[in-house]
Amino acid sequence: MNARFLTAIATIAMLLSFSGCSHKSQLLDTIPADAPGIVTVNVNRLMDAMDGVKHGGNLTAAETLDKFLVNSSERCHREITTILTSASIDRELMAGFAISGKDRGLNAFKHPGEYVYTFKIKNRSSFIAEIGAEPDPKSIDGFDVYALEDVNLVIKDQQGWLIWGEPAKAVATLSAELNRAANTPISSLKGIHKYLSEDDDDIFRLAIARSAAADGWTCISGDVEDNARKLEIDAKFIDGNGKEKDMDAYLDRINTSLLDYTMPSDIFVMAIGIKGNTDWDALIDYFQSIYPLDYRQRALAGMVLPYLKRLDGTILIAAGLDNTSHLDPASIAGNINFTVAVQMKKNEVKKTMSDLRNIILMVGLPIVYNGDEFVMQSPGMAPISLKAEGNSIILSNRSLKQLGNNAAREVAKGNSLAIWTGIPDAIGEATYGGKGFNLKMELEDDFKMSFSFTDASIPVLEQIALLMSADSDSPANTQIDSREPDNSIGFTPIDTVR
Repeated sequence: MNARFLTAIATIAMLLSFSGCSHKSQLLDTIPADAPGIVTVNVNRLMDAMDGVKHGGNLTAAETLDKFLVNSSERCHREITTILTSASIDRELMAGFAISGKDRGLNAFKHPGEYVYTFKIKNRSSFIAEIGAEPDPKSIDGFDVYALEDVNLVIKDQQGWLIWGEPAKAVATLSAELNRAANTPISSLKGIHKYLSEDDDDIFRLAIARSAAADGWTCISGDVEDNARKLEIDAKFIDGNGKEKDMDAYLDRINTSLLDYTMPSDIFVMAIGIKGNTDWDALIDYFQSIYPLDYRQRALAGMVLPYLKRLDGTILIAAGLDNTSHLDPASIAGNINFTVAVQMKKNEVKKTMSDLRNIILMVGLPIVYNGDEFVMQSPGMAPISLKAEGNSIILSNRSLKQLGNNAAREVAKGNSLAIWTGIPDAIGEATYGGKGFNLKMELEDDFKMSFSFTDASIPVLEQIALLMSADSDSPANTQIDSREPDNSIGFTPIDTVR
């Protein structure tokens, strides 16, 4: 099995989980409390969401899974299919966890060998026969080890683990994790244990620890709604005492008056409200706890930090296309019209405009002054204006007097963060060979995201599977070069499994 194998389970869950509490607790009892990240998957719910025929589509769950696995080897296909469909294992709850002491946040799932997947086995002999493993395992330190494709299937009693690496070393690593869990399992942390094990219809739940478990967890769950037409992602923050905390504590409500700068034809609108007294250092630390920054990213954060501290109000980014009737990938970049508006402390506006003017001159862009407005234009590029209006600085290559985008305005109303995207079919065809889609993200205390295709006649996972199984010359089927370093976060699209 390719090193990306069971990240496929988390992949489908991330792009897009639990009954009877006792058996869930038994599984979570074997995961140490200091695991940097934990993902639980309800495979029954996942396969139900894949059943297009049940939800008015065209493909059965097995056919949809085959589309996801179109580029996997025959052996890998069999092994993944067995994990996802076998009645010989408990498919109501599978769990993956990052190995203690490794990277934190999403980086904890970055490389094979740094995380483990585990599940309960109902019928061992039947499961081994279905998955195609050799019937006689290697015995290492009390564990039975079966060699699958590039991964070890380790079994003891009625529990199985999938762990990468040389078998003896993998078992030693697993033993150390189990010993740590025997002292302090994740089930001993009541708040996060309740989140991971409570009965719900979610396909997956992901808990990412901050710098230490006592600091709390960023929790993300995913499911399909509207008769499997829409993918829903929710996120919240649970502190070390198990209490939910507002995720927008550093943010302010969006000033929807800036939405007047948007257009009905915009395909992307993002707005975020920033408090003038925001603790940017703490916010960057929080972000780094979820996705650690490398030295270059930290250096960039240090450069922009003084400017971030000038913000006070809403940041708006809106973009559309001048012409969608004759699109191809090469023409999209030069076809974008946009507006970026930033509200800041009034006493900082003049100084910021002066700083921006110096930056423009330093990079050598031609600039024309029109009162308090700067107009920049390079050969072959539409004019870009930079001006101050009240406590806002606005950068745009289109008129600031627009009709507004009502759909985006509705998403922004009452929220601290809002992202609205409406991609027409023409852009989808030009960029990735598929249908257009709609995406909404909202943050008010908790985070919510919904994703759906413009073609509502087919369930969302069936449509994703069809895209991933497209012809090899389609932009949707670009393969990852196995010779290049894997810089993904581990949740790699399942069609890259070989």
